[in-house]
Amino acid sequence: QQIAKLTASDAAVNDRFGGAMTFDAGRLVVGAYGKQGGRGAVYIYEEVGAGTPTWTEIAKVTASDGEVNDQFGFAVGMSADVLAVGATKGNKPS
Repeated sequence: QQIAKLTASDAAVNDRFGGAMTFDAGRLVVGAYGKQGGRGAVYIYEEVGAGTPTWTEIAKVTASDGEVNDQFGFAVGMSADVLAVGATKGNKPS
């Protein structure tokens, strides 16, 4: 049974929201590797409430050196307070 539908606060066409996800300790991390021309972004949601909880977006993470087509957020991993984000095409050699 579906309990929630999550969307990014700044959702747009071709964001690829949900292409990668991870969950740990009441937090859900969702990658959107198509965001902003493929620069990518990661959204962090927190579970709030008991019974049927709601999910609240608490952060949006982007690469400080993001470029078009880096695909930041193609892969995500989290453990406790550590977040790892993959960018499949980031830091390409010239």
